This record gives sequence, C-alpha cells and structure tokens, in this order.
Amino acid sequence: MKSAEQIEQAIRDLEMKTRSTTDERILADAQAALSSASGAGVIHPAPVLWKRIATNPWFVLGTAAAALFAIVAGIQYFGPNEPSETTKPTSDSIARTDTGNDVMVIGTPDDLIPPNESEKIPLKLVLPKPMYITTPMNLRVGVNQIDRLEPRRQGPRPPFLVPEGTRNLALGKPVSSSDPKPIIGSLKQITDGDKEAKESSYVELQPGTQWVQIDLGQPCKIYAIVLWHFHRFVRVYFDVIVQVSNDPDFIESVTLFNNDHDNSSGQGVGEDLHYLDTYEGKLIDARGVTARYVRLYSNGYIRGNIGEWNHYTEVEVYGVEE
Repeated sequence: MKSAEQIEQAIRDLEMKTRSTTDERILADAQAALSSASGAGVIHPAPVLWKRIATNPWFVLGTAAAALFAIVAGIQYFGPNEPSETTKPTSDSIARTDTGNDVMVIGTPDDLIPPNESEKIPLKLVLPKPMYITTPMNLRVGVNQIDRLEPRRQGPRPPFLVPEGTRNLALGKPVSSSDPKPIIGSLKQITDGDKEAKESSYVELQPGTQWVQIDLGQPCKIYAIVLWHFHRFVRVYFDVIVQVSNDPDFIESVTLFNNDHDNSSGQGVGEDLHYLDTYEGKLIDARGVTARYVRLYSNGYIRGNIGEWNHYTEVEVYGVEE
C-alpha cells in the first residue's frame, strides 16, 4: 500500500509537469492583463490578474488532471482489495468457513451441544447386598502371587458423572458367548437385572479364556460399563478385557479395559490393574464411545487357590441410544 506522502508527491509531480508546458502562456496572459489594467488607469491590478489565471483553460485542465489522478490513486491503493476494517469474531459468534458445498462451524456454542451432553449428573447404581467386609486370610496368600493389584478402596465409590438421560441399555438384551452352553445357569441371566451374590444368580462358563457378548440392538453412545463376577467370596479374576464394536465378529473393536499383562488371552498386553471383585462391581469408563456390541473376557480366577472357571452375575451398560 502506498503511503500518504508518496501519493502527495505523485500529485506534485503531475502539477509540475502540467505547469512546465503552460508557464509561458500563463505568464504572457498575466503580463497582457497587467498592461491593459494599467493603461485603463486601474490602481490595483492584482484581482484582475488572478481572475485571468483562474479562468485560463490550461490552468483548469492541469487542476482537473491532478484531481483525477488523486481519485484513481485512491481507488487503486485503498480499494476493496485491502479492507479498511477487520471484524474480529467474539465469543458470542460462530466462525464459519465456506468449503464449497459444506460450511465448517468452528466453536461449540450452547445451541450446538447435543442435548444429552449439555449437563452431567451422578450415575445412580442399584447395588446388591455386600457379602463380606474384610479380606479373608486365604485370599491374602493368593494375592501374594498377583502382580499389579489395585489397592482396596476405603469408603464408597466416588460419583461417576454421565449425561442426563443415561440408562442401563443392556437390561433384557440378548447375550451370546464363546461357551454357548454354560456349566451353571443360562446366558440370559447376565442381563436379567439380578446381581445378588446367590448360587442361583450367576453363570459359570468353561475353563480357560471365555467371553460373553451383549447386543444392544443398535449403535449407542456408551458412558459406563459395570461388571459383576461372582462376588459371594472375594476373588480376583484374570485377563478381564472389555471391548466394544459395531461388528458382531469384533474384527474392528475398541478396548476399554485390559488387565491381561502377559497377553495370555490373545487380545494384546493390557496396562490396567487386577482388582478384587466386590458387591459394587467393576465400573469401567467408556468415554462416550459409540457401539452396538459389548464383549467381556475372563480367564479363571484366584481365591485362596487358582480357579479355572469363569463366572458372570450381571453386566450393565449405561448410555443413550443414538
């Protein structure tokens, strides 16, 4: 952009060029006017002189040319290519970028936040009756064989916040398994709502790595998964892995929890800690992932000694339908 001083200099240059061709004519006219005025006995010839200069066509032409040049220069250097004022977006506005057919919205004002994401409330869980208070001595012996065990928490579980409207999507939903014919119980008990530590409430699967899978019926936004193994006695279950997917065969999946530290179940090495099963269940943060299927692995347990079987009492999946 040209500065104001440069524009003024350009105008002066134009005036000088105009004057260079007309000075002699203007001077001649001025002398003639002065002689005429003196011969007529006019005492003050100056007003007549300036009148003749002002009405001289060459002078008018030079002045008009200078004005025209100033207008053109102003349009060239201060035209629409350089905005005179920049509008800065405020926190109350939405910045939009036109990308052809779409408009990209930058920022998330309140009216763009999904209804279930705007406010969060504590997740309300209905817990079964606790069956023990202290850790039995025989478990302590077994615990010595377990690396990376989560410390026993003192006091109630801290509140877990979820969007308003979150509910248990797994209740009454169909369950499949790597062991379709459990040794004890039936697979439908895993989502029947009964999570008490009774002999008639749990399902026992074959030894080794086994899984159970819940079909939510449609893709859902999942915020928490709560898992109860058989919690009548204090136990630690091995290779607890929780995955979600939109594919029933889990060719592509997201792992939410994995405490298989040696990859003995073939789902990758996990970094999560082993934990003691209690009446509170294991709450797993699903972080709002969208999925239809939930799959849970286990590979036996330890109490005072090693147990090969896998037990499930209840699985709850908290979220909202898409």
